[in-house]
Amino acid sequence: MIDTAVLLQLVKGYFFDVDIVWRKTREEIKKLQNKRLRRIIRYAYSVPVYHKKYKKAGVRPDDIKGIEDIEKLPVITKEDIRENFPDGIVPKNFNISRAEKLSTSGSTGKPVVIYADYSTIIRNIIAYVRILKAYDAKWNKTRITVIGDMAYGTAGYASFVSPLPSFIMKALSIKNLQIIDIGEEPRIMAEKINEFKPDFLNGYPGILRILATLKMEEGIGKDISPQYISSSGAVLDPYTRKYIEEAFNARVFDVYESTEGGPIAFECKETIICTLIWFIWKF
Repeated sequence: MIDTAVLLQLVKGYFFDVDIVWRKTREEIKKLQNKRLRRIIRYAYSVPVYHKKYKKAGVRPDDIKGIEDIEKLPVITKEDIRENFPDGIVPKNFNISRAEKLSTSGSTGKPVVIYADYSTIIRNIIAYVRILKAYDAKWNKTRITVIGDMAYGTAGYASFVSPLPSFIMKALSIKNLQIIDIGEEPRIMAEKINEFKPDFLNGYPGILRILATLKMEEGIGKDISPQYISSSGAVLDPYTRKYIEEAFNARVFDVYESTEGGPIAFECKETIICTLIWFIWKF
């Protein structure tokens, strides 16, 4: 059930947080970063695994005044999360029934499982809208194709196909968004994208390279020519970036995101080098 409070948070985030990095000066952004960092530290202190670590390190929320104090914080490891799951990784008043369970891929050994509540999902949605705006795209008008892992328990599922985003897309009658699961056969995927003709394409660098090869060598997806392509989920090396750009005649920019944190940073449009604009609302 999506309540009024959730929708109000979405509206507030859209009107006040999406373009906050462009409306404020560097000094104002720094003050906001510090303010939101202090808020998240206070929240973390109510979570058992963090509280225990902070107390052992002799750190209290009032000790953290700003970003320069972040080195005082003890490190929380993946093993800490695994060992304290589920009750130890959320505060006592956390409603698990109103949250999505997310899991990392487990590529480093065992997967890490966390919870993303509606507030977190909304922040992820706002982050995607911010990325679109930075590249002159509009969430409700620009034709957008997103290729990602949409399986249950993934960040893609939480941000695009779980109950909250599904409700929002249905309520707003969003028809300009094409969502494709990474498990789709590449040729079928290319044909679907070719038919949709997106202006904005997002995907992992690996699948984008495959689509580029299909277009260059077999002519499959010959009409795929977005204005911008965003790459995320893996390392975008210079060769792959150049190859994708040449295949689709489009600028490719990098987005840093994770299952645990969602979108975290993206490459600035104004420069070709990897300048990252941090999502200060994360703090």
